[in-house]
Amino acid sequence: MIYFGDGDTDIPAMKMVKTQGGCSIAVFDGQKWGESRTQEKIEKLISEDRGSYVVPGDYTVGSQLDLTVRGTLRLYARKHLR
Repeated sequence: MIYFGDGDTDIPAMKMVKTQGGCSIAVFDGQKWGESRTQEKIEKLISEDRGSYVVPGDYTVGSQLDLTVRGTLRLYARKHLR
């Protein structure tokens, strides 16, 4: 399972999905990416091992989010479809 979280209320679910072998992707507002409050949240998500990836919320083809999702799907395919 890949879980997309875009707010503080998603953090417990993100942790649970990650703990159970899935992938959790924290999606942040790209306009706020450089703000210290956003950077602190990102650092906390990573340091507490709650999210697999943290990316800006740009859903266009070729964006960091797009590449992260496609890479994760390929990883799961390689692991589970041998």
